[in-house]
Amino acid sequence: MTVTEQRQMWAYQLDRPGHLVRRDVPVEAGPEPGEVLIKVEAGGICGSDLPKFLTGKRFSPHDQAGPGYPMHEIAGTVVESKDPRFAAGDAVCGCMTGQRGLAELVRVSADTVVPIPDGLTLVESVVVQPLATIMYALDRLPDPRGRTAAVIGLGPIGLLFTHVLHQRGARVTGIDPVDRSAVATTFGVDDLFVGGIADWVASAAEPAEICIEAVGHQTDTLPHAIRGTAQLGHLYAFGVPDDLDYTLPFREAFDRAITLYLGVTQEWNAALLQASAYLSEHRELLTMITHVLGPDAVNDAYTLCAGATPTRLKVILNLT
Repeated sequence: MTVTEQRQMWAYQLDRPGHLVRRDVPVEAGPEPGEVLIKVEAGGICGSDLPKFLTGKRFSPHDQAGPGYPMHEIAGTVVESKDPRFAAGDAVCGCMTGQRGLAELVRVSADTVVPIPDGLTLVESVVVQPLATIMYALDRLPDPRGRTAAVIGLGPIGLLFTHVLHQRGARVTGIDPVDRSAVATTFGVDDLFVGGIADWVASAAEPAEICIEAVGHQTDTLPHAIRGTAQLGHLYAFGVPDDLDYTLPFREAFDRAITLYLGVTQEWNAALLQASAYLSEHRELLTMITHVLGPDAVNDAYTLCAGATPTRLKVILNLT
């Protein structure tokens, strides 16, 4: 009997807001041409997963609420492939589109996964997916070499931004109410501001030529980010919005000719390959993994991510 002929597989499912239960559900269908079926063995919790976990809601038309929801950062082993790039037994990492990655088997486009980097474990390779989103975003911006950059929010995503910006030659200011001084140097933060974005804007000598909003999930940060972006500067609203509408100081942005960038990753394959190579070269990024929890602590893992502390960065589930 093949894997796809199994009658049941395990998947975690929200039975109420803030609480996942493990259930047996119908097995995922076999892959179509250009797809692979993956046994999920590790998964990372993203800040964008938390409102979904805490409320049980779908915040995007792309979300597929149901078994496995909400998780999209995955790593595991190919069990069946309909794409020439992969074969059964290959270890891969990448993105589960639709957010239903917290399940034993998932079917994904082969364009949304890549081989895990040499020498990395499946748990460590989970970092490739969030890093790919940073690569895609920064490749849309002008060359940061010699420019000033400000990153608002120094969680795992913000720290990945600071690292890549620093490596590409920017002078980077990191802004967060949580004191990240213990990891600032490792992640390329040249100047650390412990406090909120409004306080930084009020105290900064000069606004930043490149500004990254890496917080999301509320409407207060982006207006201050506009005020913290220099004339002819570039602002990337990277943090995922939960609200449909924002009130922004449009005239200020208009008068200073700020370029605003929006949106999520559109081309996964190139971004994942780029991230895989970058992580292979910069293994220090793996120090962002501060907690690895097992399958019996899934709810604890999500709850842990809901609180910001100096000692908690990336939380990953080892599902084996």
